[in-house]
Amino acid sequence: MVFDDDDFKISMDDIKDMVSELFGEKIEKVDAASAKELLKQETDEFMKIGLEEINEFSAAEQDESSVLKDYETEDTLKPAPANPVELRKQIELEIREKVERELADEKSRKKEEMLKRIEEAKKDSAAYASELSSAAAAKKDTGLSFQERMQIIEMFDYSQKLFAALLSKLIKKPAVENMMLKTLEKSVMKFQDILKKANVNQYGKVRGDGTIETARLAANLNAVYLPEEKKNEKFYSALKYIFEERLIAAELVTGIEVKDNLLSNLFTQLDSVFEKRRYPKKLADIFSSKIIPETTLKPGE
Repeated sequence: MVFDDDDFKISMDDIKDMVSELFGEKIEKVDAASAKELLKQETDEFMKIGLEEINEFSAAEQDESSVLKDYETEDTLKPAPANPVELRKQIELEIREKVERELADEKSRKKEEMLKRIEEAKKDSAAYASELSSAAAAKKDTGLSFQERMQIIEMFDYSQKLFAALLSKLIKKPAVENMMLKTLEKSVMKFQDILKKANVNQYGKVRGDGTIETARLAANLNAVYLPEEKKNEKFYSALKYIFEERLIAAELVTGIEVKDNLLSNLFTQLDSVFEKRRYPKKLADIFSSKIIPETTLKPGE
């Protein structure tokens, strides 16, 4: 198929409109050589100063009830009282009971499912032994504890903060934050059960920098009633989609050469973060294989 100049011009105009909408302003083309040097300087500085400024605390180190207690899973959030202390008391009274009830229901449901499986397996003793063995293996391979899910969320949060910091060396920070928020909002619409309200804080205010409200995401996962393997896959897919949308946005505005260089520096920094945080190999493998996008735009697209 042959395209004339007008066809190409329309295509380029569409791309420019997309970039302007994502970043909130017109972005000048980034020089690849300059970008490479800026990104290298940022990574060198990051490796020197350490990781203390990335996060003040680790949500993964908190217990389940402390992470979930401030978040509802219904479609509405109550307005915040003027007194933050009263807000805390109000939420604890309403949410603690709800979370405990949900956890009790989930425990009861799992117990009933297990009893049913055992009764069915007892009909054939050989099949019973085989099923128990298979179930144990499946649990080992696909199951994630609450703490492990929180660690994956934390790993993703680190990756996106580092990504935004690197891109902000090439583009104005407000434009980067606008893109981060736009791509998150798009992802929330696509994965509502997993990401519902993950773009707002506990008072219902939009997180302007596009970072995820990690405790909200944990609460959403807790409320999704699916087999563990399917729940995990939806969880991974939602995070991967956010990451991929942001990489595509970066490639549109900087070009594939600069984007690849940005990724290289990002992975260097992430390796340092993950090593310091001592994440289990199981979770590092999941992050690498399930959440990091394989590709973005191809040359010529």
